[in-house]
Amino acid sequence: MNTNGRLYSIAGSDARIREILDANDQGYEEVDSVPALWRLTNSNGFYVNHCVAVFIDIRGSSQLANNHTRPVLGKLYRAYLSECVAILNQDPNCKQVFIHGDCVSGMIDGNKPEFVDGALFRAFQLNSLVNMLNWRLGQRGYAKIQCGIGMDYGRALILQGGCSGTGINEVIWMGEVVNNAADLCNQGNKRGLQPIQVSSAAYERLGREDYKRLLIARTGALKGHRVAYEANAESTEMQQWLVNEQQKCAKQSSGLNALGMLGKMNSAGGFGRIAAAQATPQPKIPQSNLVGLRAAQDPLVDTPISDQQIEALGNLRGLWMTVAQDPPTKTLFTDYNAALVSALRQQTRSHPGQETRSMSGLANPLKPSRKK
Repeated sequence: MNTNGRLYSIAGSDARIREILDANDQGYEEVDSVPALWRLTNSNGFYVNHCVAVFIDIRGSSQLANNHTRPVLGKLYRAYLSECVAILNQDPNCKQVFIHGDCVSGMIDGNKPEFVDGALFRAFQLNSLVNMLNWRLGQRGYAKIQCGIGMDYGRALILQGGCSGTGINEVIWMGEVVNNAADLCNQGNKRGLQPIQVSSAAYERLGREDYKRLLIARTGALKGHRVAYEANAESTEMQQWLVNEQQKCAKQSSGLNALGMLGKMNSAGGFGRIAAAQATPQPKIPQSNLVGLRAAQDPLVDTPISDQQIEALGNLRGLWMTVAQDPPTKTLFTDYNAALVSALRQQTRSHPGQETRSMSGLANPLKPSRKK
């Protein structure tokens, strides 16, 4: 909010205080969905019974200033903030997005279970965004970031706060749903916890069982709540895009290296040694690390799914496609994606009697799935 330099009056201040305190209590209406925010004034408010808060924050952000120059730090923050806002802003049920330092939050209508499904998917997308950003940061020699993501569902009080007559006003969201989401966000990616932290209230409000299976229960998350849930799930579409882009860059890099080697060989006496210019072989993946990463597809895309599809290749030697247990596992899967798929396909060919299912995207919670 920009200031305007209006003079402060003690008597005027007292008059505003008395006007606010003596306002009619009936001006606070209870509603199920988030109302149009233009209805807010300096004398009313709304109790919203169904609201979702999603927060994302950078871990160890104070250390970033020690690792980067100010221009680099500014570009890093600007890229991070820009795309966090973009992901939350796309949700048709997201009513407001806030930026506080390196924390970005979205307030989303939770009147229907599918709205909460969509909010959870935004958390998956934010998790994928961090991986995309880290890849681009690494290409430029910049330090990577880690983030915590928190989500809660509950009741919120919406007010217009500010000073009457100054034009300096802002919508304020208050209540446990906001506090709990911020607290869960602060716990994500700390002390061995997964990046995405979800309250039990948000978990129970979810309409999609496949989304629930992506979340793992844990204890001691919030005061007064015995259980919360966590995950390291991603958007299938964003993860696949990242894998494809990394593979393209790897091929381009290999081609440039090969051209450079050919040039050296030519200057050294012809192309007789061309056989030496061979691509680096794919590293072998230990059998114990053949663990997949469960992911979700954008709920705005109408993609059919069955309950079995997310248990992709589950019958192959007991391997389950599941949430990555730790960041190293996820990193291994991303780095060696092509080798992993090749290894699993080889196992399929050696077990022709077993059914093989591909990992499909998850369906749009806002639209009915098409029947096959």
